[in-house]
Amino acid sequence: MMVDKKCLTVLKRGVQYWNKWRKKDRYLQLDLRGINLSGEILLGINFTGVNLAGAILVKCNFCGANFDGANLTGANLSEANLSGVSLCGVNLTGAILIGTNYLGAESTSSNWSLANLTGADLRVVDFARAELSGANFIGANLNGANFIGANLTRANLQLTELEGAKFNHANLVQANFASANLTSANLKQANLSEANLTQAKLSKTSLTQADLTEANLSQANLTQADLTEANLSQANLTQADLTGANLSQANLTQADLTGANLSQANLTQADLILAKAWNLID
Repeated sequence: MMVDKKCLTVLKRGVQYWNKWRKKDRYLQLDLRGINLSGEILLGINFTGVNLAGAILVKCNFCGANFDGANLTGANLSEANLSGVSLCGVNLTGAILIGTNYLGAESTSSNWSLANLTGADLRVVDFARAELSGANFIGANLNGANFIGANLTRANLQLTELEGAKFNHANLVQANFASANLTSANLKQANLSEANLTQAKLSKTSLTQADLTEANLSQANLTQADLTEANLSQANLTQADLTGANLSQANLTQADLTGANLSQANLTQADLILAKAWNLID
């Protein structure tokens, strides 16, 4: 694709000049589709609303930049530095972000709220403390990604690959993990209240002290999962497979365990007051 020549000319004059030019006319429709900026240092650049579909942005340094509303469909951002970047409402459908770094101080952590990351390759990406509320990750590859302390309230992670991902202390309230693969993931002390984990793969996953109040875990695979001291009050565990799971000291008050498989599960000191357990498999 041909890059808009005027945009390219202005961009070559540097970030400061580019940002001043953009302030003069904030409603310009800027087209940088397919541009190759690999290795460029573009600290604080204003790329709001810019069309960067298919752009090659490998190893670029975008620290402090603004991509709000930008189109990054199919863009390659592998190993790019996105520390403190704002990506609110950005479209990253099919984008490649392998090894991308945007971990910064809490005051400058990245904003990805409402971002569309459908089908994106985000393996081993560091999302620690990032703002991801309402973000769409449907079908994305997030194996080994770091979400420690991140806010994923109402995020859509349906059908995502999250094997070995880290969600320690993350806010996952009302997040959608339906049919997601969370095998061997770490969700210790994560807040999953009202989350949808229907048919999710949670085998060997750590959910120690996690808050799963009113979470939907129907038909989920929780074999050998660690749910020590987890709060599962009013959770839906119908037909869930809890074979060999550790539920010691877990709170299962009013939980629905109808048809659940608890073979070899550890229920030492678990609270099962008013729990439903019709046709329980043990």
